Amino acid sequence: MAKLLHKRIKVTDGVYSFDFSFHSPVTVIFGNSGIGKSLFYDIFSAYCSNINAKGVVFINSLTSADMVESALKQLKTVYS
Repeated sequence: MAKLLHKRIKVTDGVYSFDFSFHSPVTVIFGNSGIGKSLFYDIFSAYCSNINAKGVVFINSLTSADMVESALKQLKTVYS
């Protein structure tokens, strides 16, 4: 079962800052082109990598089906 790791997080790359609230364990970021989704993805994934966050999976349009399957299996072992 998925669980909410953080209710709110603030991340920055020194130029751009995001103050983001999570409402469920699975969060999907979507919207029109050019609104900062990729920038948020890059900053947040770097942040999670720096703090060695476990149980966080990043999937974008470039993620292969095999990688998604592998990530989901990994999460299953973390939360089992």
